[in-house]
Amino acid sequence: MAKEKSAYQCKLCGHTTSKWMGKCPACDNWNTLEEKIIQPTKSVMVSSNSFQSGSKLRDVKKSDIKRIVTGIKEFDRVMGGGMVPDSLNLIAAPPGCGKSTLSIMVADRMISLGYNVLYASGEESASQIKNRADRLQLQHTDDMYIVDNSSFDFVLSEVQKYDIDFIIVDSINTF
Repeated sequence: MAKEKSAYQCKLCGHTTSKWMGKCPACDNWNTLEEKIIQPTKSVMVSSNSFQSGSKLRDVKKSDIKRIVTGIKEFDRVMGGGMVPDSLNLIAAPPGCGKSTLSIMVADRMISLGYNVLYASGEESASQIKNRADRLQLQHTDDMYIVDNSSFDFVLSEVQKYDIDFIIVDSINTF
């Protein structure tokens, strides 16, 4: 059975964080964080009958997948010529090397291409993300949806609420 975890939620603005702090990082009010117990979820086993049996690669038909080209040259190159629609991509590197900065730059480009983007941050407040976007002089991030909450269920509800096409989760270990 999974171990219960706790999170701390601001009773004024609803911001959630994994650690207790004296001051809410979202609304800057003191002593407003209350501990909430997060109920563990049960894993679901998927029957192996729902998958196709193995096959040789030569027997697999090619698909003509049109990649999403962001226009960020090195990012597109690393992504094999752009991002594959409906894919999950993990950007991993040591702390402080620019993953969040790159992510918000990609978000800006995706918005410019007409995608609805949600940036979910479990580590930084919405104002910190806004400051980064302003510092980088990004032109389209004002239309980006932002969630500074580490509850993945909450993030998924926002995705459905706003009909999101592209999600950035920063960082996955906080969710």
